[in-house]
Amino acid sequence: LFEVVTTASVEKALMSLMHYSYLQELGSAARKRKYHAALEKQREGNAGLDARIAELEAEVSNLASEMGE
Repeated sequence: LFEVVTTASVEKALMSLMHYSYLQELGSAARKRKYHAALEKQREGNAGLDARIAELEAEVSNLASEMGE
C-alpha cells in the first residue's frame, strides 16, 4: 500500500512539475512576443520620426536657400 501511495504521489508531483514547466514556457513565449511587438512598434515610431526629421531638414534647407537669394 505504501508503495502504491508513494508512486501515485511521485506521479502527481511529476505531473505538477511538467504542468508548471509548460506554463513557464507559455509565459516566456508570451513575454517574447510582447517584447518583439513593442520593439517593432518602436521601430515604426522611429521611422516616422526619421521621415519627419528629413522633411524639416528639407524645409530648413529651402528657407536657407531662399534667404541666400
